[in-house]
Order: sequence, then C-alpha cells, then structure tokens
Amino acid sequence: MMKLVKTLLVILAAAAVIGFFYFLTLMSPGKSVKAPSEYIDPSVESSQLLKESEELEAEFEKSASVGIVSAAEVDKLRKAIRLQEIYIEKARATSSDRAPMNRLTRLRARLHNVEAEPLSRLVADFEKNARTAEESGDSDAADRFYRQAYDIQDKINRNYWLSDFKSVTKVVEIDKAIKNLQVRPMYEESLAAEKRAKEAVSKSDWKAAVAEYEKAMQISRDISLKFPTSGYNDYMRIQRMRGELDSLKSSDLKVEIEKLLGEAGELQKKGEFAAASDKYAMAAVRQKDINELFPRSIHASEEKLSEYSNLSTEAKSRIYAAEISALDKEFTEAVRASDISKASDLSANLVARVEQFRKDFPRNSDITSEDLIRVRYLNFTIRHIAEIQKLVKSDLLAVGSGGKKMLKTEVTQKLYSLVMQENPSRNQSSEDNPVESATYQEAMTFCQRLGWILGMRVSLPAESEFVEAVGNLRYADIDAISWNASNSGGSIHPVAAKKANDKGFFDLLGNVGEFVLGEEEGGATVLGGSSQTSADAISSLPRAKADANQRNRMTGFRITVSE
Repeated sequence: MMKLVKTLLVILAAAAVIGFFYFLTLMSPGKSVKAPSEYIDPSVESSQLLKESEELEAEFEKSASVGIVSAAEVDKLRKAIRLQEIYIEKARATSSDRAPMNRLTRLRARLHNVEAEPLSRLVADFEKNARTAEESGDSDAADRFYRQAYDIQDKINRNYWLSDFKSVTKVVEIDKAIKNLQVRPMYEESLAAEKRAKEAVSKSDWKAAVAEYEKAMQISRDISLKFPTSGYNDYMRIQRMRGELDSLKSSDLKVEIEKLLGEAGELQKKGEFAAASDKYAMAAVRQKDINELFPRSIHASEEKLSEYSNLSTEAKSRIYAAEISALDKEFTEAVRASDISKASDLSANLVARVEQFRKDFPRNSDITSEDLIRVRYLNFTIRHIAEIQKLVKSDLLAVGSGGKKMLKTEVTQKLYSLVMQENPSRNQSSEDNPVESATYQEAMTFCQRLGWILGMRVSLPAESEFVEAVGNLRYADIDAISWNASNSGGSIHPVAAKKANDKGFFDLLGNVGEFVLGEEEGGATVLGGSSQTSADAISSLPRAKADANQRNRMTGFRITVSE
C-alpha cells in the first residue's frame, strides 16, 4: 500500500512540473521563422546577404556544439533563414541553381528540430507518466497524460513538419492507447461474462450460459463498432463465442436427433422399415434446422444432413427390397421346379422392379447389380430353361459326400450354346462334341448362369472330386473308356461314345482335358489328358497347368451341382 502511495505522489509531482511546461507550450503562439524587418538592410548586395547568413549559421552551430542553444542563438538561426530567403528572391531571376533552395530547406529543418526537440521530450515524459499511472490502476490520470502527450505531438506534426520529431505513427499510437483505456473496462466486463457462461455450462445451466454468452458478445460487438482500431477489437474471439453460443442453442436439437436415430435403429431391427424411414427423415429435418439457424455450431454438418437423408432413403428402400426379394424367391422356386409358365408370368415384372429399384436406390446392397444381371438373363433365357434343365438333371451322378453331383459327361456344345448363346469351339462337327476353346473364366461364367437356371449351386469340380470320379485305373481298359492318341485319330468325338468308367462317368480320361476348380496367378489346372495324349500317359491321370486366358481346342470342362 505504501509503495502505491509513493508511486502516486511521484506521478503527481511529475505531472505538476510537466503540466506547467505543457500549458506554456500550448498557450504560446511560438516564434515565427521570419526575423524582424530591422534585421535586414534591403540595399545590401546578394553576396553580402549570403555571407552574413552563412556567418550566422556558423555562430549558431558553434554554440550548439557546446550545448548552448539560448533564445539569442536560435534568433541567429532565424535571421540566417530570412537572409537566405531574401538572397534567393534576389537571385531567382538570374540563376536556376538548386543549391540555395536546398540550403534554405536544410536551415528550416534545423530550426524545426531545435524548436521541436523539447516538445518531443515532453511527449515522452507524458507517455511515461501515463504508463506508470496505468500500471498503478489510475485510469483517469493515465488518460489525462496520454491526451496531453497527444496534443503536443499533434502540434509538432503541424508546426514542425520538417523536424525529425514529426511522427504520424506516434499520434496513432497515443490515440490507440487512449482508446484502449476507454475500452478496457468493457473488454474486462466481456471476459467476465464469458467466464460466467463457461461456469454455467459446467453446471448444465444452459439458459444462464446462453444469456452470459449473448452479453459477452454484445459488449464485444460494441467494442468492434465504436473502437475498431483499439487493441481489444478481437474478431476471432467474437467468432469463437458465436460458435459456442450456436452450439448451446442447438444442443436441444442435437439431443432430439440422437433420440430419433436410436428409435430408427430399433425399428429397423424389428423390420419396421417405413417407420424407421420416417424417423431418419425427421432427424434430417432437425439437422437442416441446425445448419440453417446455427451455422457456427459444432453440431452443424452438411455431411450429417446427407447421411440422415440417405438412411431414410435406405430404410424406405428396404421395404421395396423385401417385396422384390419375396417375388424373386417365388420366381426362383418356379424356375427350380421347372414351372416355366409361372416363371414366365413373374419374370417380366421382376426385371422391371429390379431395374427401377437399382435406379432409385443405387446405394442399397439388398438388391445388387448382380441380381439385376441374373433376372435379366433368366428373362431372356426363359424359353430354353426347361430344355437346359432336362439336359443337365438327367445326366448327374453323385460324387463325394454331402449330396454333391457331377455331370456324367463333358459339357457339350449344345448345352454350352443354350446357356451362353455362343459357341467358341473350333471343331463344331457335332453339337454333342464337348465344348472346347473356352477360357477358364468363361467356364466359370457358364457355371454361374447354369446355377441361375437350375436354382442350385453349380461349379467346376474340385481336383479331389475329379480324381474320386476317375477311381482306380490299375485294371482299367484305357482304350475302352477314353479317346486317346491311339484310337481318336487325333480329333475329339461326341461325348459318351466310349464306355463309362466303373462309376458311370464318361470321358474323364481323353477326348478333351478338363478344367478343375482353382486358379493361381493366372494359371488353371487341367486334368485327364485329351484325344492327343498317349494311352500310357492317360493311365496315370495327366495333370497340367494352362494359361487361364488361353483358348485350347483340346481343353473343355464338366460341372458339379449342389443344393
């Protein structure tokens, strides 16, 4: 406390002294640059005027160099200036030399510096006292000192514009300091309101928090409008508080959204998709309200709005997906049962509905693009389904365990053409010839399409299944059960033209080699040998690797079927 009192006494004492000089400074009209008329003798020649002016300047500078700058010495500088002015006026008509004018400007600047220097010291003293008062909490005294400093600096700028002490920046800085003194109480009040708002948030007192944030923001806006150049005009703080206020005001809507999302999820679990869709749609509406009414809220999000809208659409789509799935199931059962009349009646409607569904709900994964390809294919192939099923079902034999069956013969060109609507074979002498020159991927596509037609899972045989179907060849008559190099003439033959093996399968050996399931790094496995393979080689069940993308006129395949 004693320290504060001493500080205030020092400020008051300094203020009294400086204030006296400040009063004299402002009240004094200041000396004119022009010397009294009796200084000048108009009859004196120009050269004499210049000489006298230079002598007076030299006398002044000599005194100034030893620290003597009395009124009389300054008067010499003023007279030197006046003499230079008259000298220029007399010489103007006969000379264009800029040196005399440059000297005059220099002399005037020297006089301005001499007269402005003590005033500049006063400005510094007033600023120092203002800061001291400000630090001690005496805002009134600080304001008074700053204003006095401002007035003197303004006088320097107006009256001594050639001096080194002219400073527009200084005036701006002092003005800013004055405004900061005025604004500081408002700023501190705004900070206090923001602090109270945060305390209210910690207590979940949302109403009080909103009121305090609004108060803090209003004060900050007033500062911004009334004192735009003050150091307390904090635009980023205003934006931050706006965001916090928007977040508070939108919190009820956010809670409502979370509740709606939870309810929608539960409804979906129960299969009540229409009701779930409505809940998601309501959540999207509430999110849109947040985005439009409280754009700075942490809860504002165009991504969330899009997400909730998509969830509503997806939930609605599942209603139609369920209807389509039921229709598809009925259609598949009709196909599987070879009830072609019923399948035909359902087919066109199913295709139209799947196409519209994929167009309206591209994000929904319940009905896929593969489903669309399948129903389109079956609709296109409907007239051949019964024939294809008959060709396959009559020629299946059990293999392995689990009820799996394998085609007794290699896939014929007739069956392949009916399923794929094309025939890649090079030797097309008979539709009962095994299909050949199909790639591994084409064989897999055939299996997929045949599976759609049968309503069952169709695949290439696994290698183990193929080997099991071949059985023990130790006592087998190879020529009787296979077309090989010794009996085929180097060409393929219609399937089942040779005897079946002891398990009822035809042409597992010879005729054409056959793809089995499994592809590694672009390579496929081919078993059984072909009509160009020797009988000795065939008897050991040839196994070869082939390019999966290659078309080989000695390679075909057969299929397995499972439920």
